Amino acid sequence: MKKYNDELMFNDLQGKRFYGRLYQKFFVYPKLKRNISGKLLDLGAGLGDFCIFYKNSVAADINKRGVDHCISRSIEAKLIVNDRIDYEKETFDTVIMDNVIEHILDPEQLILEVHRTLKKRGRVIIGVPGIKGFELDFDHKVFYDDVKLINSLSKFKFIKFFYTPFKSEFFNKHLKAYCLYCIFEKV
Repeated sequence: MKKYNDELMFNDLQGKRFYGRLYQKFFVYPKLKRNISGKLLDLGAGLGDFCIFYKNSVAADINKRGVDHCISRSIEAKLIVNDRIDYEKETFDTVIMDNVIEHILDPEQLILEVHRTLKKRGRVIIGVPGIKGFELDFDHKVFYDDVKLINSLSKFKFIKFFYTPFKSEFFNKHLKAYCLYCIFEKV
């Protein structure tokens, strides 16, 4: 198994295929946007593509190369150091972690930071890959299904699930781009 480093992860993100980028831009991102309001923190923003799509957003990531890339694209971006997000308490209306949490062995401290930076009644959107997508990434550490996601975000109120492209056990097992999304609210 490859060990994580900034350059390796950055190169992996840049290797996204043309059809994958189209799928995100014209299907996944609009679906996500319908569940977002106000100022957004894209936590684990990678290359910042979603921040380009949703203008009222900022990026945060542990990957310095990715943060520098976001800044070069005129995106406000911060480096996450020791699970600390460099924003004031209750700054954001929505936080999204799209295909992020499965890369973290113990996300508890990061979830506490999300809670701290999110406004009351703010939303958290967590996206995780299905079985096929999970198996194909060298850096995935923990597989999440709907029950495990709800249990991991017990500080938040569960709102709803949705899937991309739609709920399907066949796609879950055979389509790399298949994802489960879970929406929570800070109470």
